Order: sequence, then structure tokens, then C-alpha cells
Amino acid sequence: MTIEYRRTERPPLPSRKQRKSKVDKAEKPTRRATQRAEEAQIHEIERQTAPKKRNWVSLLLLLLGLSLMGYALWQLGNIWWKYYSADKAYSALTNEFAEPIVEEEFDDYDEVLDAARKRIIDFDGLRAVNPEIVAWIYIPGTRIDYPVAHTDNNEFYLTHDFELNPSDGGCIFLETINSPDFSDIDSRIYGHNMFDGSMFGQLPRYRKPEFAQYYTQTFLYTPTQTNEYKLNDQGLISPDQLEPVQTEDPTARYLTLVTCEYDFADARFFVRVGLVASFHPGGAPFGGPPPAAVVPETTE
Repeated sequence: MTIEYRRTERPPLPSRKQRKSKVDKAEKPTRRATQRAEEAQIHEIERQTAPKKRNWVSLLLLLLGLSLMGYALWQLGNIWWKYYSADKAYSALTNEFAEPIVEEEFDDYDEVLDAARKRIIDFDGLRAVNPEIVAWIYIPGTRIDYPVAHTDNNEFYLTHDFELNPSDGGCIFLETINSPDFSDIDSRIYGHNMFDGSMFGQLPRYRKPEFAQYYTQTFLYTPTQTNEYKLNDQGLISPDQLEPVQTEDPTARYLTLVTCEYDFADARFFVRVGLVASFHPGGAPFGGPPPAAVVPETTE
């Protein structure tokens, strides 16, 4: 038997270039990662050692914001200081000339009313400060406890206090066409609605029924008498809607207290009170003998 061998061709060996290409392809991902890591490290070193660049736009915006904040705080402080100064001035005036009534010291509303009827106001002292002061108004249950001025126009006391100094809070004042002795049927009194509740800032509390039902009385002191009034009406209106009182009773006397409100443009809030009793200074009712003169105590 004869065996026949076939000669097969041996595949050629890869060339050196092919072998190097294969090795390069295998090592390429590893070299790329290493290169990237080295580049990142170099970039980080450059970033840390390079001088920091200032963003002038951001800096200017920051300075502008701080300036606006400082200005707003200054404005708020200025407003607070004006309120504080005005409140301090009026408190000093009350302590000196009007025997302040501390309502917290009384057990109930009736005791406050009794004290209000007996209250003495030193109009000689007040008029030495400002000869245009014609009355003093007090509403128990509120902060309304102020002198009332009267002059020949309705603008001056919108911007001046009782000492005639410029003031945002102004002074409570009587309508210029009204008689300063309050002999008119309807005497109109104006005051600012201040945000801190001063002047007529608490007058809108009468919009709440529970307040209006309880705190019904108002007192007006003049150099010759004390007048007690009772709540008659209140409402939110525009300026041209406020009509004078119409009555057939010639002895009727009313006060209409007016302040600004903010429900709509030029809104006004008014409270109208009617006279129910009059007293001599010190509390003696009209119709009886006048009270004995009050003689101030003297010290040796």
C-alpha cells in the first residue's frame, strides 16, 4: 500500500509591522487613559497656580445690591425715627398738659369714661406752645389722644405738628370753615392714617362691628367745657360723598372724624359722633353749679 503525502502550504508569518500594529491597538486604550489623566493633572495644577480672574460684572452687581439694601434700610430707619420722634413729642405734650388716662389701670370701660369726664386739660399751657390749638380729642380704646388745631387753611397741619415744625404725621385739625368753638351742627376734624397707628391711624378700627359696638364714646375738650359724644355713623367713601349732617334739631351737635383709607384711590373713612352730654372742666354736669376753681398745690 502506498501512502501519498500532500504538502500543505504553511501560512506566512505576520510581518514586523503587522505585529507592531496589533500591539499598538491593544495598548492604545491604556495610553489614552494615561494621557488624559496626565493632561487633567497638568490642567488642575495650572488652574491652582494661575492668578484668579475677577468677574467685574458680578462684583458690580453685588455692590449695587448691597447699596440698594443699605438705602432701603436707611429709609426704613428714617421712617421709624420720624414715627418715634413724633410719638415721643406728643407723649411729652400729653404728660405735661393733659393728665394722661392709662386705661389699663381701670377695671372696665365705664370707669374709663368717668375718668375722661373729669379730665382737666391745661389750655393755657397748650396755647403758649401753639395759639392755634382749640381743643383736645380723646377716644377711649384707641391711641387717639391729641390736641386739635385750627387755622385759615386745610393744608398747613397736614405737614406740620402742634409745634409748627415740619412733620409727616402733621397734627389733628379742624376744618377751616368750622367755628373753633364747635358751635356748628357738624364740625369736621381731619387726621392722617399713619401706618404705626398714630394720629387717626386707629380710626378704621370702627370698621369692625365688635369694636364699634363697645367703644362708642368720644370726648372733645375745649377751654370752656368737656363734650361727650356717642357713635352715630361710620363708613368708607370717596371725598365727594361726605355730606354734612342734615337735621331739624337746632341743638344737635356732631363731630365728623375723617382720615385716608387705602381700599381704592382717594378713599376716605369717616366716623360721625353725636353730642350726648356736656360738662364743666373737671366733670361737673352742665345745668348745675360750676365746679370750684382748681387751685394748684404750692410747695414751700
